[in-house]
Amino acid sequence: KGFMTLNASKGKISSAKFKTHASDISVEIPVQYPTPKKERIGKYSIPSISYDKQYHLSAKGKIRQRKFLEFLVDGSASFKSLPAMEPIYNLVVGFKNGAYANVDFETNSFNVTHDDIQKLTPQNLQTAQIDITASAKGNAEFINHQLKTKMHVNVNNGNVHIPDMNFTASGINTAIALNDLLVAESIPGQILTIDSIEVNKIKIDDAKVRFSIEDAKSLLIENIQAKWCGGHVSTESIRLSMDKKDYALSLYCDRLEMAQLMEQMEILKSKGTGTLNGRLPISYSDGDISFNNGFLFSTSGSGGKIKIEDTSKIIASAGIPMNDPAFVQIDLAQEALKDFDYKWAKLIFNTFEDELTLNISINGKPTKNLPFEPLASGGFVRVDESSPGSVLEGLQLDVNLNLPFKEMMKFGNKLKSIFN
Repeated sequence: KGFMTLNASKGKISSAKFKTHASDISVEIPVQYPTPKKERIGKYSIPSISYDKQYHLSAKGKIRQRKFLEFLVDGSASFKSLPAMEPIYNLVVGFKNGAYANVDFETNSFNVTHDDIQKLTPQNLQTAQIDITASAKGNAEFINHQLKTKMHVNVNNGNVHIPDMNFTASGINTAIALNDLLVAESIPGQILTIDSIEVNKIKIDDAKVRFSIEDAKSLLIENIQAKWCGGHVSTESIRLSMDKKDYALSLYCDRLEMAQLMEQMEILKSKGTGTLNGRLPISYSDGDISFNNGFLFSTSGSGGKIKIEDTSKIIASAGIPMNDPAFVQIDLAQEALKDFDYKWAKLIFNTFEDELTLNISINGKPTKNLPFEPLASGGFVRVDESSPGSVLEGLQLDVNLNLPFKEMMKFGNKLKSIFN
């Protein structure tokens, strides 16, 4: 039987396999043989630890012998790049029949800002206002020369605002289960919820994202669901990768309020009732955002009302001179859509370069007499106030709008700056 204390200072440990390096290690280890009869407490200090040459921390704590060639180590760590986080841990380490170790760790609830994230990543992030509360706990085991890791990360009540993109996300919450920290891999079916998202005039509520982290460079979005324009939207799966610059995603739309949709997409200033369903395929290619034959149609068996305030856009977009015989059809359409009860409506979206092309087909009747009279030869002619005008039922209008798409293009270019 015996007792001794092992002391060491200015030690170094490096592992190319696990990308770790520790220096200036100081330890005091009480050792009893064959088994400890009385608890004796040692201590250690590691002022400098790095992982992958970028995550820097220090650690210190106490050492106790539990059995022959097995020790209990507890302590705390401090991240130089994230000082608000204060991890504590309990470690069992042994040397019988080869080295082995098992550590449980847990952090406090800490705040993360844009400056903190900037310190943790080599990329130049877009200027942002970030306020997130996070916490984590996990485990690491080294046995038979193999390292296994896992961790749960909680994010609560997060808020992100990026002024240059007119982007705001509020009420961000998630709980991520990572089953490998070395490659940042999660189990499938992780859930992220966001209370509200605003991009320019587009407003989305109650977003729910189901995802999995596949590795440090790849994220699988399994599904997105959200409330938009009084209805719901959802998507199929899409894989995001740092090596990929082209993406295609379809929004499946259910009962979107047509007037809200026109307002938020800055198509036409509108009021009214009635809902639309359909699919909006969206493509992103190296900063360019586009629609490709997106279509929305009115809910079956349910019409609605539309009141368009800025109908002058319809005439301006058509670009037809007033003396052209075809002008009267555009003129009639813009008058009718000032207050129109429709039985059905269909919208088709396409983009070309920085323009959005919208084809609106709508069938119904104006709520008031229109200042037009039918011609015997077909068509209509505008009349002055001396005429009562006409009641036009069963009227089908086909309107083509070519609208600026600049704000969405600006947003796409901002995304490009983030991805690059």
